[in-house]
Amino acid sequence: MLCDLPPEIQAICIVQNTTGSGFASGKNIVSRGTQASYPPSTISFGSFYQGSLSRAAAWVQSEPVMVAWRKHVCDVAASVDVDALTETAEAVLDAIQAHGPALFNLQGLQAVAVNGEHLATVLRTSFTWRDQVPGWHEALRVAEVALAQAGVDPEDALFGLI
Repeated sequence: MLCDLPPEIQAICIVQNTTGSGFASGKNIVSRGTQASYPPSTISFGSFYQGSLSRAAAWVQSEPVMVAWRKHVCDVAASVDVDALTETAEAVLDAIQAHGPALFNLQGLQAVAVNGEHLATVLRTSFTWRDQVPGWHEALRVAEVALAQAGVDPEDALFGLI
C-alpha cells in the first residue's frame, strides 16, 4: 500500500531486456510510456534471468518532491484547515511538474489509512491529468469511502469529480 511504502521508495519499475544479456542497464526508466531520467545514484538494479528474457527491477529512490503530498494524505488525523489543504495541493503540483503525471502514483491507497479531505484535494488538483496518473480513478473510490467513514459527505467533498 502506498502509505506503507518506506519514504525512500517511490516506485518499483520493471525494465525488460529481451537481448538475453541477463542485465538491464542505463539511467533511464520508462514508466507507462513516459521516459524520465534519474541520476545513477538514485537507481539500484536487481535482476534475475528467466529463459531468454532478463528483467531488472529498479527501485527508484524518492525525492522529497515525490512524497511530500503524502504527508497529510497518509495521516487520518491531519488538520484539514485551508493551510494544510493548500500545502497538499502545492505538493501535488510540484511532484507533477518535477516528473510528470505518469510518475505521480495513487495506486494502493486504502480508505482506512488516508485522510479523505486531503485525498479529495489531491484528486481535485490532479484532475487535469486523471487519465495519466496511475490509480487516479481507484483513488477516487477510496476517497469516497474514507470521507464517508470520517462523517464527511462524499458528494459534497468530491463535487464535480463524481
